[in-house]
Amino acid sequence: MRRKIRKLEEKDQDTIVIKKFDLDTGKKVDLITGKKVDLDTGKKVDLDTEKNVDTAVIDTFDETKSEIKKSIDLVEGKYDELKVNGMKTDKEKLK
Repeated sequence: MRRKIRKLEEKDQDTIVIKKFDLDTGKKVDLITGKKVDLDTGKKVDLDTEKNVDTAVIDTFDETKSEIKKSIDLVEGKYDELKVNGMKTDKEKLK
């Protein structure tokens, strides 16, 4: 799964991979670049290229449980909780 996400990041400049994301607070994100982003507005991510990113892929796959992968749409401010089989199970707004 990690290889697939990295490959996606290399191909699509509008997609970034986020190392850590706290769904409880929904505010701070540690990026691959080491930058932190405030998601209060849920609309912008500033990269080294100063490019606005609309969608970010969050790698929160729990290898011990092998359960879920979460992705976030920064424009809508929502995240999808996906099972390993790819079926959507939940969609909520970030608080």
